[in-house]
Amino acid sequence: ANTAQHTMSTLPLLGDEEVRLTLPGTAIHVAGSRPQHSGTLFVTTQRVAWLRDGAEPSALGDAFMSWDYPSIGLHAVCTDAEAFPEAHLYCQV
Repeated sequence: ANTAQHTMSTLPLLGDEEVRLTLPGTAIHVAGSRPQHSGTLFVTTQRVAWLRDGAEPSALGDAFMSWDYPSIGLHAVCTDAEAFPEAHLYCQV
């Protein structure tokens, strides 16, 4: 069994997982769901995770999201306000 470790940014790490990128002040929008509040996006050696500001990683619902990935691809950079109200990166995990 893996025991969780904690980084300064409060993301619990699994086993030998390492945080490679931390982006505070990030909003996340997942297809089919409502836009999220500001939070921190983490890219680790095993997953992409997002934690809403002020929430604990053990929170249920939309305060914490995490996806395991074999690779991450940047699909597009969008600045078209008619397509989406804010400039954003479209990534495929």
